[in-house]
Amino acid sequence: TVPEGIAEVFVVGSKESSISYYYKKERDHGNIFDRFLVVEECKREDKKKPLGIKNFPVKRKEAILLLSFLAEKEFQLNLEAVPDMQKEENKHRLQIPYGVSLFIDKKNSCCLKVFDLTETRIKRLLMSSFDITKMDLKNTHIEELVLVDEAALGFFYDSIERSDLYVEKVSFGNKLNPKSEKFLKLIKRVQEGETPAPKKIKILVLSRNSFFGFLEEAGMISQRKIHVEDLAVTQNGKETGPETNTRIVVSKKTNIKGNPRVLLFIEFGPEVSHLDIDGLQRQYLSPEIDIQKINIQLTKNKITVRGNLYVLQFFKKNITVTEVSFFASSGKKALESTEITLAAEEMESICFGGKGMSVLSSITNEKIEVRHMVVMDITWFSNEEEEIKKKEFVVRERLYMRNTGIFFLELLGETVFISAIEIEVDRCMEYWGGFGKTNGIHIKTNALVGKITDLKTKQNKR
Repeated sequence: TVPEGIAEVFVVGSKESSISYYYKKERDHGNIFDRFLVVEECKREDKKKPLGIKNFPVKRKEAILLLSFLAEKEFQLNLEAVPDMQKEENKHRLQIPYGVSLFIDKKNSCCLKVFDLTETRIKRLLMSSFDITKMDLKNTHIEELVLVDEAALGFFYDSIERSDLYVEKVSFGNKLNPKSEKFLKLIKRVQEGETPAPKKIKILVLSRNSFFGFLEEAGMISQRKIHVEDLAVTQNGKETGPETNTRIVVSKKTNIKGNPRVLLFIEFGPEVSHLDIDGLQRQYLSPEIDIQKINIQLTKNKITVRGNLYVLQFFKKNITVTEVSFFASSGKKALESTEITLAAEEMESICFGGKGMSVLSSITNEKIEVRHMVVMDITWFSNEEEEIKKKEFVVRERLYMRNTGIFFLELLGETVFISAIEIEVDRCMEYWGGFGKTNGIHIKTNALVGKITDLKTKQNKR
């Protein structure tokens, strides 16, 4: 294990796309760490880059100590950092502790002789233009094998019958050709559960406008559904996509850039933790018709939808997150027949703005239980009024309403419980969201509404 306090770092310089950190020399450990330079990403565009070690100690005892630290922090080790260690005579090769990721290519493969990779568990192994059969991996368990390029994929596919190699998950990098024969055959083997083969697909990257072409070729998979944990797609242009029943089912993370019709071929699992829809293009049916840009943010426990509610049609199963926000410019029409079920026993927060209140009529829950609820600047929703009144609301801590959000009080049924209400109204507000002018608002509490904690009237400066 790493001695306590030995991992203290401080900034020593910066580069264009990264910050360099230097390990502080501790009095009790001499100069063990004072020669190592760790490169750690800092800019937003570099967040997906793995943490890596640049320099590696020559002495064995120092290397073992550093590897323990790298495992704890889940760093990636590029073997180009360790050639000097081969100069020192070592009777025993180094074991890679669980947590360290390895990047191996043809250039740095000569450094493999420093390490013993047999009978161990490797968290992540990245292969580029190198034959995996040349590695001694007897009784080795690889949690994730990343095939960076075509050469690595070919070598692995040809060695897949090896009994001494166990790969739990496989990931496909962006340098692969997703329409190549071996690529598609490997996808098929994984999906159809052939043995031996990786059990799951961890990451699938379909860049350079290859998404629709891949779906066409993937028709050879009998199940018609390709299950992946993480999916990244870049598909530009205005293509409508192929006529195929093949779908990609994502269980954890999705990143989509370009053509919004990609969404028609993707299904989201109930435990999706991240959805990034970046720069979806506007699609024009005619010069007069402008389909609004979809804007949705999904993280581990929170969904935020802005603009068009149409994207909710792609959530086909229960929503298990505890925080949801809907700020919409389109109402019930965009949802069509979509039904949404909030699967969490008690929500942390629900927020509605604009026409986002329309979502309530599509929520199947008869009872909505939440700690915090926010209704702000909503627009008129007469078509859904009766459906919303049928629901039972339980707000454990606070209901906050701003401006036209106060009209939500008219939709509360007789069985509602609200611990406290906070209201904020702008006296000079000109737009009342279809509710018309009002001279005054009468608010009272009852046995089901504990108290009004704060009533604010905001005066704009003219």
